[in-house]
Amino acid sequence: MKTLKQTYRFLIFSLLSLAILFSSCSKDKEELSAKTELLTKSAWKMTAYTVEPGFPTFDDEGNITGSTNDIFAFLDDCEKDDTHMFNTDKSMITDEGMTKCESSDPQKTNGTWSFNADETSLTITEEGEPQLVEILELTQSVLKIKSTETDGGMTFTYTITFSH
Repeated sequence: MKTLKQTYRFLIFSLLSLAILFSSCSKDKEELSAKTELLTKSAWKMTAYTVEPGFPTFDDEGNITGSTNDIFAFLDDCEKDDTHMFNTDKSMITDEGMTKCESSDPQKTNGTWSFNADETSLTITEEGEPQLVEILELTQSVLKIKSTETDGGMTFTYTITFSH
């Protein structure tokens, strides 16, 4: 038969063990920032893609007729159905979706991602190529990023919007 002292020790040990278990579980959950939770919630699909300044548009004879900022309108359907899944372990999977642009391309490709220190930018690395993008918006249903590129002395700003 257990003594009262043994029962008391067992009870204290059990309560301390439970407290440690619950605090470590909540600590693990707290380690994921709010932005990480939003980013890794589910796969993202591109819904808009623009550029500033716009690209020239041409008629059938090759004459410039104006300009457009809407790159998304010119993408093939096989590009529009791709999804991007950011995982909590900082890995990333891009899925070609229902329609692949090239039948020989893999259905899924792997990459990595990381936030900068204040979580205002992402570095996304796919096929060994890192790209830094600024986060303009990150909510439950929208991820909007911006990047810049200089080509031929001109700087272009690309903005891509993703949704769940």
